[in-house]
Amino acid sequence: MEERKRERLERLQVIIGRASNPVGARNVIAFLFPKAEEVLKTYVSFHTTSDRSRRKERRISDKAYTQSYFGLDPQRVMWSKKEVDRIVEADNPEEILLDVTKKIEAMPVYDRPRLREVLLDAISVSFDVARPLKATWLLGFANVSPYFIKNRDESSDFFGVDNFQRLRWILKGGGDTLDERGRSDCFKFAVSRADDLSLLCDFVRTYTTDRHPGARGDESQQTREYFGEGGDELREELLHCVQVLAGTGQLWRQADPSRLIWFWWSCGRESEVKEFTARGMQDIDSLRVLLEIPLSLVRSSAGNYRHVGKFWSSVVDLDALKIKALRLSENGDASEADRRRVAEFIEALKRGKEE
Repeated sequence: MEERKRERLERLQVIIGRASNPVGARNVIAFLFPKAEEVLKTYVSFHTTSDRSRRKERRISDKAYTQSYFGLDPQRVMWSKKEVDRIVEADNPEEILLDVTKKIEAMPVYDRPRLREVLLDAISVSFDVARPLKATWLLGFANVSPYFIKNRDESSDFFGVDNFQRLRWILKGGGDTLDERGRSDCFKFAVSRADDLSLLCDFVRTYTTDRHPGARGDESQQTREYFGEGGDELREELLHCVQVLAGTGQLWRQADPSRLIWFWWSCGRESEVKEFTARGMQDIDSLRVLLEIPLSLVRSSAGNYRHVGKFWSSVVDLDALKIKALRLSENGDASEADRRRVAEFIEALKRGKEE
């Protein structure tokens, strides 16, 4: 390893020595290439090492931004600061973001994940005291979030993230610009009016205290107090909205029904949730959803795979779901898509039990 570093240093010194401004060249190389900085040992005040920080700064070492440096047409796969500012400063970004999604979908398929990732990362660091999160903005953003949720754009890295995590960063970045009362009022406004509650359920559950006795008990004091005294009222408002969607059957049509189901469960309503999922097995459309939402990605050095975690038994009868799945697959009229869906579920369920 040390020999390799010496070789890199020698090569870099030759390149730097040819520059008209060796000191400047040394600093620029260190900024652009973290591995070069390791051997040059040059302190650059704006240098950052975390993946998250490099994404914020659009660094060349993050693969999402290499096209900006080496591509023939950088704007084809990037967003300008003006475009991002227009989204963040809008009173209601829904119309602008809908236009943005159309722009993304008009691009080649291989460019779309990067466009979504870069856009969400740029928005997440754009809120500040001068541009705080607004209730109307949050509502509009929640209504457009299904597009990004359904296009997961999962990173291939071992500890990679997906668009849902990027959406959460945006809500946290915006929420941090408000005090506790401002946050709770802002979220209550959006919760009572949003068309899709997937993102809001996940975020509110993360930053308030779970009430189910079997829920996580490791929330920090900061997490419990993020919405201040308005946290409990916010939870009650959101719980009511989830129950209404469940009663009308619209819960199954949310961008990610699992986020609503687990929020509902975390409010200490396990029996209600199990009754709801049991009814869902009787309808073909909701059955299809139930066969898909328990599957989660497991990253492994031996190869990634999907499984159904045993914890899902807290919200759905997995044995009954397996029986329903097999019956669907054995039906002579079952589509190829349904047979594939059942096969994936059965395999993932098997892996979960083996673990």
